[in-house]
Amino acid sequence: MQGEFLFLKEETVIFKLRRVLLPIAALCILFAMPGAAQKRIMTAEDVVIIKAVSNPQISPDGTRVVFVMSETDLKANESFSHLWMVPAAGGEPHRFTWSLKNESAPQWSPDGKWIAFISNREGKRAPDGDGAAKSQIWIIPAGGGEAQQLTEVKGGVSAAGFGGGGYRWSPDSKRIAFVSPEPAGEEEQKRMKEKRDMIVVDKDLKMSRIWVIDVAGRQANQLTRDRLDATDPQWSPDGKQIAYVTRPSPKADDAVLGDIMVIPASGGTPMMLTKNEGPDSSPRWSPDGRFIAHLAGTKPQSGGQNDILVMPSTGGQPRNLTEAFDRNESNPIWSPDGKTIYFGAGMGTNTHLFSVPADGGPVKPLFSGDRVIGAGGLSKDGKTFVFTLSDPLHPADVWMAAADGTNARALTKMNPQVDDFKLGTTEVIRWKNPDGGKIEGLLVKPVDYQPGTKYPMIVEPHGGPAGVQSTRFNGMWQVMAGRGYVVFAPNFRGSDGYGRKHIEANVGKWGVVDFQDIMSGVDDVIAKGIADPDRLGVEGWSYGGYMSNFINTHSDRFKAAVPGAGMSNMISFFGTTDIQRFTVYYMTGRPWEVDEIYHRSSPITNVAKAKAPALILHGEADRRVPIEQGEQMYMALKKNGIETEMVRYPREPHGFQEPNHQIDRIQRTVDWMDRFLKK
Repeated sequence: MQGEFLFLKEETVIFKLRRVLLPIAALCILFAMPGAAQKRIMTAEDVVIIKAVSNPQISPDGTRVVFVMSETDLKANESFSHLWMVPAAGGEPHRFTWSLKNESAPQWSPDGKWIAFISNREGKRAPDGDGAAKSQIWIIPAGGGEAQQLTEVKGGVSAAGFGGGGYRWSPDSKRIAFVSPEPAGEEEQKRMKEKRDMIVVDKDLKMSRIWVIDVAGRQANQLTRDRLDATDPQWSPDGKQIAYVTRPSPKADDAVLGDIMVIPASGGTPMMLTKNEGPDSSPRWSPDGRFIAHLAGTKPQSGGQNDILVMPSTGGQPRNLTEAFDRNESNPIWSPDGKTIYFGAGMGTNTHLFSVPADGGPVKPLFSGDRVIGAGGLSKDGKTFVFTLSDPLHPADVWMAAADGTNARALTKMNPQVDDFKLGTTEVIRWKNPDGGKIEGLLVKPVDYQPGTKYPMIVEPHGGPAGVQSTRFNGMWQVMAGRGYVVFAPNFRGSDGYGRKHIEANVGKWGVVDFQDIMSGVDDVIAKGIADPDRLGVEGWSYGGYMSNFINTHSDRFKAAVPGAGMSNMISFFGTTDIQRFTVYYMTGRPWEVDEIYHRSSPITNVAKAKAPALILHGEADRRVPIEQGEQMYMALKKNGIETEMVRYPREPHGFQEPNHQIDRIQRTVDWMDRFLKK
């Protein structure tokens, strides 16, 4: 419509009257046409079919970018990921791999001749107990052609692991180091076939091992053999050593106990470089091989901050480069000259790229603005970054910029259909909590928002609790905005992106400081005349589900609640979740040591005070927050006379994977809100 209007304005006309009437007439005709395109609100199906762009990698010569695009097949009820390619100078992206299976984690060989990737596509099978084909490393000529299966290990190859990736090319492009879980032995395979498949808890664990394969000869050798889980192999610049991350076991509860080790690339005895109470991860060699930069936390829990440390590659005292920066750093990358380390970090609701001198100095931001920048890569010459970028109105796409942050430009637009949607505007808001502290969050206004009108409001606490509500595109929020809701997404105390004091403020205070921050934010939005105080709902997932339960049992102001995969009883949660260290950290002890904190923090303790009708959503295969947490809250609310429904999703873990279930979750949530907030 706008294009046609501009075309008419640029026509050569004699009379001023015609310059006015012709555009008006054209617009009238356009709106009168029965097939005229008009923007529409988003639906749950629209959210699920948005293509997800990730992992852009620039070629060694800087001319092309390979990336992963995942898209949903609603008929098959599955999502598939494939490799795509786009010219760095600009141009149309095109699909690069064409199998019917998933492909992910692309890496260019340093000489630029090959692209490796992980796939479970059909090839030579390496059966392990169930006889299924495992994901393996494949390589394809960088100019295109037939992909070849490189590895045939029985345990398969991990695309990623704790602290980093699952494989890495050697500097000379002749070898690849990779991570493979231990396969089942012959006796175990026999027991599985005979259905004598009992599992001894905490003993029948499969450790991940570091392997190296010769690309030309296809000969694979296992490097690590000790009873430790190993991930994220990283070659030294001379190709003689490999740094990697190790932890006591593959259990989620041990993820916070990572340390860094170095082993000869030809095999031998590994040397431990770090022994830290908190997690050490993401080892990255300096270009001259003298140092290793890595991420380090100070405490054995998953909700704290990481700093970037640099230490001699032979061992020694590390130097903290970002201690004064006071944010949670990620994805360290050395510049080719070894003088600078680049990294990502959250700054409130945004995620940007930063740089810091490798020998110490101030941190420098490379970008600004309300946007979320995802991990990518640096060109071989150190002049160009590729990354993903999303903002409230645009899903993530591949972007490129100079290493100093200038000349940023989009290389792809993989979801053009978003331009056809009517979207609500998103803004950052700030308010004071009862303690006088400043809290920040996001407010999404309804489509066609009219100032002075009070709208029903849905409050959405984030997960984590050390998550963050960010300025990325959020399809579910836009569905709500299209249905006439204000969405309030607070970054309460305990959220990432605001410094160590903020992220640790809710330790021992679940349901205290976070509850205060959320409710004071609700009052602030109401005071602005945006939200109707008589039409408030709350929904969230994981810790957001916990806060939905907590708010419902501690406030009578809400008319509807939709807790998803949320905790209800912190005592039973301690005994059933797969992250006890996490629980002990936040509760400041075990249930029998600090029972008053566990009781105070449990929504079910005050279930008799609940008022809002609740829709409880939970996956049956959830190990992080087991479904018994939802079952307890469901039964307690029912027995308390509260209108309650519970939906169980077969096969689903903590984060839903099946598109039909994802659609159902969104649709049920907004329908529940409509039922009680639009009376």
